[in-house]
Amino acid sequence: MKRTALLCLVWLAIVAVHAGIDSYYDFSWSLAPYESVNGTVIQALSADDEISAPIDLGFAFPYGEYAYNHVRISTNGWIGLGSSHNASYHGNDLSLFTPNPVIAPLWDDLNMDYGLVEYLLMGNAPDRIFTVQYTAAKWNYAANNLYDFQVRLHENGSIYLIYGSCVGEPQSASASVGINMLPGGSDWFYSVTPGTPHTASTTVSFNGVNDPIPAGTRFHFTPVQTYANDLACLSLSGMIHPTVGTVTPYTALVSNPGSLSQDEFVVKLYDSQMNELDSVTQGPLPSGGEVSVQLIWAPEQSGPETLYAKVVLEGDEHPANDQCPGLAVNAQVAGMQYVTIGNGNEQERYPMDFYFKNSLYECIYTAAELGVDDAYIYSIGFFNNFVDTINGATRIWLGNTGLSSLSADWIPSTELTPVFDGILVYPEGQNTVTIELSTPFRYTGGNLVMLVQRPMDSTCYHSGNRFYCQQGTLLRARYARSDVTSYDPANPPAGSAIALFPKTSFAYVPYTSAEDPAAPEFIASLQGNSPNPFKLNTEIRFTLGKASPVRLSVYNLKGQLVRSLLQAEKNTGQHHTVWDGRDDRGKPVASGVYLYRLQANGFDGSGKMLLIR
Repeated sequence: MKRTALLCLVWLAIVAVHAGIDSYYDFSWSLAPYESVNGTVIQALSADDEISAPIDLGFAFPYGEYAYNHVRISTNGWIGLGSSHNASYHGNDLSLFTPNPVIAPLWDDLNMDYGLVEYLLMGNAPDRIFTVQYTAAKWNYAANNLYDFQVRLHENGSIYLIYGSCVGEPQSASASVGINMLPGGSDWFYSVTPGTPHTASTTVSFNGVNDPIPAGTRFHFTPVQTYANDLACLSLSGMIHPTVGTVTPYTALVSNPGSLSQDEFVVKLYDSQMNELDSVTQGPLPSGGEVSVQLIWAPEQSGPETLYAKVVLEGDEHPANDQCPGLAVNAQVAGMQYVTIGNGNEQERYPMDFYFKNSLYECIYTAAELGVDDAYIYSIGFFNNFVDTINGATRIWLGNTGLSSLSADWIPSTELTPVFDGILVYPEGQNTVTIELSTPFRYTGGNLVMLVQRPMDSTCYHSGNRFYCQQGTLLRARYARSDVTSYDPANPPAGSAIALFPKTSFAYVPYTSAEDPAAPEFIASLQGNSPNPFKLNTEIRFTLGKASPVRLSVYNLKGQLVRSLLQAEKNTGQHHTVWDGRDDRGKPVASGVYLYRLQANGFDGSGKMLLIR
């Protein structure tokens, strides 16, 4: 559909240009011999999880719309610009607002107790260079792994990440490499994926680097030139839970970082398959200006989707910033409602305890808290505050119950309905973790019981990975956790009864027809892929609500078919398919972001996965 924008649909404001990090820096890489420096050793950083006092750069370093005279250096492989950083953060997600701004040559849980961190100012104005050098850094406590690398900040704003030798193999390595800048968040970072060639992304904030970068590699972040004709699409915002069949507005923010005013341009809305959903002609937009453009979309089916906005300008000299980061949405069936139970005034390790290798947790939500007599529950939301980003195996059961307390014993999983079994991403920081149920659960009144399991794993994470919780008036919950015993949810251990339960949200559709006992039609759902990112293989999981012909395909970001993974009739239930990173000819494909698409009896869903060679 094509429309001409009306004044009621847009507003224009002349403000400073904020077009994302790629409006300020270009990425490239090269090879050159590693040159060690002899600078000032920071004795306090020959330790673990430390950060330096502010260190004077010797010049004003221009970075984005700000200039910085000081840095603070973390033992965990990053440099903080300015003086405000006050902790050594090892939760290495470049999209986070804290810490920010950051230069990260190897951001991970490093240990410098065997090595040195030193700095050196070289050259004369206006060509001075400030170098930070890490020597013999242990990558995740591996005593047999010692890594040398540098950061060089040039007075003109150029940034170099430089890599020397690495002796030994890293252990439990999962580093991020790149830069971020204020204001932080989506599109305000570059995350480097080493490979052939090396690439940088403004959308994948955690790149999971687990192999040493070849010695002599240099990553360059070079200030971009100014273009005469250049428009940038900065962001897309709007409802993340639109209703199927309902026209829903979305707002694209477009800026003009070019030196010339633009009289006319087009803003388009796309889905994850780059199908055009809407198009609006807009203008004029003066140099340095921003405009909010309203676009519309009516979802045709329920399920997850990613929307993109793109500005189209004839003669655009810098097309790299034309498309904004994707907006993840989840279309809901008509009548979807939401309820949140709890105030979250405490933080505890329920319902998932990642400090232990496995855990069980069960709690009861009362009928009064739910506020509905009969409904289908479609999703569950937990509210986390984590110091790590964790890809955690999760299993959930729901059930109707007349009990109001679990003081006597558990309700075993055999008396409940399984609603989720897969890998969830629990992001660092404060977030809502939404779990789309494999099939809607029929709640028939009374109280609701939820059983959550962290299956036995090999990793114990930080004790600070917690959820927002609150105390109930009864012993409405039970828990058990262990590093050595693998719990069976069908035969749980005694555990402990507690009153503490997690702040939880439920998305549901009230059941209104006694004549039709069937749930709203559930065709299929995608549970994502794991691991993600991956090096060799990744498993794509999906669930069918009824037997269907299924097609599962892999595409590149240009929309070109890479691999037909599955084309067959499949029965109702959960399924999985493995992709080995090869195309239809059996040849390995290059590192990068790929799309997978599931089509089944009218369902059409997709997701993204990152391959790292």
